[in-house]
Amino acid sequence: MGASWEFEPGINFYRAMWQLAWMEPVFRESPMRTTITIYCCAMIFRSSNAVSLKLLLKDDLSKSALAKAGS
Repeated sequence: MGASWEFEPGINFYRAMWQLAWMEPVFRESPMRTTITIYCCAMIFRSSNAVSLKLLLKDDLSKSALAKAGS
């Protein structure tokens, strides 16, 4: 899973708290690298780099989006 830097601490906190051993740690890298699932701010999702992303979930309150690579 890739994530923009705003969400990395929270994702890793809940990953550890809920003992989600199946989930790999999230690092502060570009979520557009080779990740399959991306959690990012909505602004990144709307960028031209995100053209090949399929929106799975959008949250207007946190201004975030969950997307999947590919069509």
